[in-house]
Formats: sequence, structure tokens, C-alpha cells
Amino acid sequence: MSIKTLIVDDERDLLEQAERFIGELDRGIKVHTAISVDDALEMLDEQDFDVIVSDYQMPRMDGIKFLKILREERDDDIPFIMLTGKGKEEVAMKALNLGANRYLQKVGKPKPWYDILAEAIEQEVKQFKAEKQILESEERYRKLFESAQDGLLIIDAETGKIEDANSYLKDFLGYLEEELVGKEIWKIDTFMKIAETREGFAELVEEENIYFDDMHLETKGGKRVPVKIEINTYHAGGKEIVQCKIIDISAKKSRQSLQEAVMRFRKLSEASPNAIILVNKDTGVIKDVNQVGEELLEMERRDIIGKDYLDLHPEDVKEEIRGILSQPEGEESRYSKEVQIKDSNDEDIPVKMRTSSLVLGDEEIIYFVLNDISKRKEAEEREEFLHSLLRHELRNKIHVSKGNLDLLKESGLPEEKKEFLDDALESYEEGMEIIEKVRDLKKLGKDEVKEVLIGGLIKKAVEEYRSEAESKEMEIELNLDEMTAKVKGGELLPEVFTNLISNSIKHSYGDRIVVSFEEDKEEVICTVEDDGMGIPVEKKDEIFEKGFTTVNSSSGLGLYLVKDIVEHYGGSVEVKDSDLGGARFDVYLQKV
Repeated sequence: MSIKTLIVDDERDLLEQAERFIGELDRGIKVHTAISVDDALEMLDEQDFDVIVSDYQMPRMDGIKFLKILREERDDDIPFIMLTGKGKEEVAMKALNLGANRYLQKVGKPKPWYDILAEAIEQEVKQFKAEKQILESEERYRKLFESAQDGLLIIDAETGKIEDANSYLKDFLGYLEEELVGKEIWKIDTFMKIAETREGFAELVEEENIYFDDMHLETKGGKRVPVKIEINTYHAGGKEIVQCKIIDISAKKSRQSLQEAVMRFRKLSEASPNAIILVNKDTGVIKDVNQVGEELLEMERRDIIGKDYLDLHPEDVKEEIRGILSQPEGEESRYSKEVQIKDSNDEDIPVKMRTSSLVLGDEEIIYFVLNDISKRKEAEEREEFLHSLLRHELRNKIHVSKGNLDLLKESGLPEEKKEFLDDALESYEEGMEIIEKVRDLKKLGKDEVKEVLIGGLIKKAVEEYRSEAESKEMEIELNLDEMTAKVKGGELLPEVFTNLISNSIKHSYGDRIVVSFEEDKEEVICTVEDDGMGIPVEKKDEIFEKGFTTVNSSSGLGLYLVKDIVEHYGGSVEVKDSDLGGARFDVYLQKV
């Protein structure tokens, strides 16, 4: 390839001479000429040259100004050879200071002088191209070095000092440039596993090529990260260099852990008797489903995965599902409720739905555990129907019997017969009481816990039984003052106090019942006590058991129901001896 040379001189004869002599040398130099700097600048605008040879002394604009324009205004680093006359050393120095590559004096015979000029042209172009290649190589190396997606350290093999560290490594391990460059590698905590001492580093250099497939380094911030390390020693720039390549394998480890976690989860879910559906928390899209889930929805796995989980539920359930999916990131999602889910035929299936959350890879997953309760619901509905039928029919029959007994009582029976009639009427009352208590027990499981103002509730229970107490010549004393506390309770909470008061009226054989309360920061203690015959010590542990009674005419459900209701609301009940002489019941209820 020829060397495209632009020679600038105001002497046209010299330009023609240069073109002829250099051309005759047959050294691959193609000469182009310009009679002035202005002409030369125009030519440079239109085409590229490999080298410029310019005379210094020219009219209007000399070679120094030409050089200055190239270097300072155009930022052009093209090789530039300045031609000067004899005794112009100060001009030559000025040219070199401005960035000329060489200067030559125009002295001697033409032919050998042009031979020298041609030699200078070849040398400067060759040197320029070599330097440019080195610079481009360095730029390529720097780009590769900085863009590498692995950590790279360049270390002086003799001193152990870090000479360079790429951006990835600094970001990955949390260091600034000045915290690494110039420091001995064994003095930086993160790299002590690679080389703890100067001697340890020297052993690495001697090995030349070392690999650590699975090592943990600690970042500047103290986080342990799994890495793979490759260490190579080589010669560069006249000295030995150690290159340390640090590869972050946490993603690989994470993928392995994710695959293992998914396989473990899938194995467990397939062994579960319940349907399990995995849903992406951010998108609501189904990620996986077990075989029981396929059977429940009557759909194949491939048709379920990718669906919006909300579409599997009726409208009244969707808002609750949205609430589960929109919980703040990292917050544990736990939920348990009976809902309905739709199968492939758009039929609603009753399920007990429980949820929890886990992280698989970079995805936060909500997994829904669905227990098909169709058979249980059918049994409950049948049971409810039978209970309702029994209560309705039995209540009607008992009412008819009660009416007939009342008519009989008014018919003027002898006194000795009335005793039997009174027993029958008492049995009627007890039968109705049993029906109501069974109803309450059945309702207990469905009773929702809510806030209850306890003072008004107790007052109402006392007033309800005050007349009955007076008929038995008993006094009910209510010590509540301003009771404004709210407790956890529900629809059945009044039954606790009506049962306790009724129990005292019927079975204590006392003259006085006192209802009082006290409270602390967490609970309210409601007390119902009397001055009756009390409860024997040996009976206190059995008194709340189902069916326990000390009276033949009692069902034994009253106190059992009291305990069940109180515990349903998170409270407790205790029986003690009263200071009044009889029995004392303390009901502990949680404040809200």
C-alpha cells in the first residue's frame, strides 16, 4: 500500500522536483502537492493523507502556523515533517514543541536529500501506525477490561500491589478505586483467602495458573458471596503481572437452589391430600399446581398454569384474594377461610383455603392450599336440616302438651294429683331449656368474635332474671358502677351470665346473688357469686364437663355451655368458694 504524502511549499519548481525525485525512488510514496497552506487545508478537507511535509518559510502563512492549526484547531495528529533552512534551529525546536514529528534542513544535493526525506517519511508513517495500533489495542483492552462481567484485578507480581481493578469488581465487592489500587493484596480483608501474606502471594506467582472452583469472599460490607477464581501469571510491559479473575457464581448457586427448592416443593405438594396452587404475588398468574388441584378444578395442569388465579373464584371472594396478593413485600401472608372456587364447568366448589408465602428465585410466591369440603358441607347441611326439623317438630309437640297440661290444671284436680301435674310442667320447662342450649351449642362454631360493651350486657342479664329471683325470695345485687370496658365477645356472650345467674337461682338455695367486676390492662373479670350451699371441693374439677349435674332434673349442659362460649372468645372461667358462703364463678374476658 502506498504512502499518501502531501508536500506543501510556495516554490512550484521544488514541488515538481520532489514529485519527480521521490517517484523515481520507487518506495511506494505517492506525492501530492500544495502551493500554499490554504490549498493544503482545502485538500485535507477533501481527502485523507498519511503524512505532511511542509516548508517553514512561506508567504501569508508559514509552516509553524500551519502546524498550529492542525494540532490545536483541528486536533489532527497526522505525522508532520517540517523543512527548514540552515541555521534555523530555533524554528525546528518551536515546531517540535507544537507537535511536529521531525524536522529536516534543506541542504545538500537534491537526489541524496530526497532519499533522506523518503526515508524520514517511511519511518514517521511506520512509527505513527505502530503507536496508533498500540493505542487502539490499549483502548480495546480497557473497554474489554471495564465491560467485563467478571471481576478483574491486575497485580504486580514482584510487589503484590494492585495496579488496576475493573468497575465490575469494585461494584461487586463494594470498594472505591483508591481503596484497592496501590495496596498490597494481602492487606485487604476481602482477598486474604486468596493470599494471606507476602509469602502466600509469592507461592501463587510461582504456580502461574491456579483455579478455585467454589470459594466464598466477604465484601467490604460483610456479605459472604460465592465465587470462582482464576489466577494467571504472565509477562507484559517488561515485567511479571498477575491477573486475578473473580467470577460471581451466586446466580448459579441461586438457580441450583431454586431448582432444588422447586423439586422439593413439587414432591411435597404431590404427596399432599389437598390441592396446592402456586401464584406469582405481583402478577396473580398461576405458576404451578399439583395433581389434586387438577382433579379439583377438573382441568389439566397445562391449562391451569398461566391463568389469572382470580378467575377461579366468584366475585365475592376476589376482593379478599386481591388483598392477599397486595400485601407489602416481605410481609408474611397467612390466611384461612372457607370460600368457593370454580371448576372447569363453572360450578362453585366449597373449599377451606389457607395461604402462605415463600420466595422462589426472584419471585415472591403465594401458595394456596385448598381442602375440598364439599362432602362435609353436604353433611352439615343435612345435619342442620335434621336439627331444624327436630327442633321445630319437638317444640310444636311440647307446646301442645303444655297447653293440655295447663287446661288440665284448671279443671279442678284433687291436690294429690296436682303434684304430678307440676312435675310434668317442670319437665316441659327443662325440655325447652335443653332445646335452646343445643341450639346455642350449634351456633357457637359460627359465632363471629367482635367488640362487646360488657356493662350493658350484664345489666340486661340481671334484669332478665330479677323477677324470677324475687319469686324465690332471692336478692340480686349488681356492682358495676360505670362499666365502659369493651371485650372480645359475640352473639352468645349473654348466655354466659344468664346461665350463671339462672344456675344460682335454681340450685344454690341461697338468699343473695352478687354480680361484680374488676379490670386490668388486658382483661375484665366478671364475677357471679351467691351465699348458697356452694360446690363441694371434689366436684369443682368436674363441674364444667358435659352432662355433669348434681340435680336429677338438670341437663348438665348449662355450665358446659358457659365454659365453651367463654373459651370461644379467648377467655376462661373458674369456680371458687365465695366469701358470701356459696359458689363463685370468675369469668375472664380479653379487653379490646
